[in-house]
Order: sequence, then C-alpha cells, then structure tokens
Amino acid sequence: MSVLDLVDEEDKERAKKILERVIAGESVLDEIRYRTKDGKVRWVFGLYRPFFYENKPYAVGNYIDIIRAKRLEEKIKESEEFYRMLVDNSFAGIYILQNGRYVFINKAVAKGTGYSEEELLGMDDPFQIIHPEDRDKVYYNYLKSESGARTEDTLTNWRVIRKDGEVRWILGRARNITYKGKPAVYVTTLDVTELYNANEELRRKNEYQSLLTKILRHDILNDLAVIRGGNRSGGV
Repeated sequence: MSVLDLVDEEDKERAKKILERVIAGESVLDEIRYRTKDGKVRWVFGLYRPFFYENKPYAVGNYIDIIRAKRLEEKIKESEEFYRMLVDNSFAGIYILQNGRYVFINKAVAKGTGYSEEELLGMDDPFQIIHPEDRDKVYYNYLKSESGARTEDTLTNWRVIRKDGEVRWILGRARNITYKGKPAVYVTTLDVTELYNANEELRRKNEYQSLLTKILRHDILNDLAVIRGGNRSGGV
C-alpha cells in the first residue's frame, strides 16, 4: 500500500510534492488530509524528514491528528465571516486605527468618504481626510484612546473632506481595543450632515426671528412714544 493511498484526493498533489522535497533532502512541516478505512476525512499535522538506509533515500513522517483544532478553526472562520458580513453591511461607518493607520474599514466608510477600501488602507496619514480645523482634536483623541489613557468611550463630532471635496459632519464613538495582539482604536461613525444643516438652518431662523422681534419692539416703542407725546400735547 502506498502512503498516498491514504491521502484525500484534494491533497494528493501536495503530498507528492512534499515527498519529492523530502527525498531531495529537505525537512518539511505541513498539514494534510487523509481518509480513514471507513471513508472519514481527518486532518494531520506532519513533520517529514529525510534519512538514508543502505545508501537509499527514505522519508520518515511523524503525524499528530488535529481534526479538533481544524473544526474549531472552521467555527471561528464561520463566526468571523458572519460578523464581517454584519459589519460590512452596517449603515454606520466602522474602522480600526492602529499605529496611525487604517487596518480595517467597512463599506460604509468607503462610501461615506468617496475613497475605495484599498485607497484608505494604503494611506500613510489617515487623518488627511479630516477637516484641517478638526484634525488636531481628532488626532489627540486617537492617541489618548490607543495609549489606554482614555478607557471610556469617547463621543465627539468632526468634519471630513470627501474625495470629491464635499465636507461632511461625522458623529463618532471611539474605544480602545486589542487587535491582532496590539493596542488599537475601534471607531463607529454616523454621517450627521443633514442634521447639522437642519440645526444650522433652525439657528439662523431663530436669530432672524430674534432680530425681527427686536426691530418690531423698537418700532412699536417708538410709535408708543409718539402717541404718548401727542396725548400730552393735546392735554395741555
């Protein structure tokens, strides 16, 4: 029986290459699938080393069954894919900053800024899209969060400049996390430009109404003064 007879069909070519490398004198570490007598597929982690016996090259293999670890990996992958799908399809913009760079971005961030995911992840300075008047504030909050000096969630607002030059208002919440074993900042954002514009319009209307009221009061008081003055003149 050939050792390759035990290997699962999908891994036979890789197994052949492993044997060729070992016979050529190379030690190899690799994972591979094999089939049991009853047809079940299992994973093994193997160490393959060359040796010579009576001047002939051979390969010796040591295996550890890792099927439980592989099943756990599959569950984790499914879980990661599920949560990635939720995050990617969220209306909120979600991104992670680490060492002053974007390391994760969802679709809403790319759509909101007008940049592609590749463009954002490739930026040397992710703060370049922040409005100049808000940049120092946002950068300061980022440093405080990533260093762990600020442990509570930070809710603040700032402006971003889209790729097409349009200015948008953002409301964001940042928190310190560990990402791939290192400190990072996880940020959730909402575009509140329409709300900000509505508030600005309301503020302008209130100011206009306040000014109009002052003018009317001034005119009415002047008219009353004239009336009072006329009454006094008539009574003399």
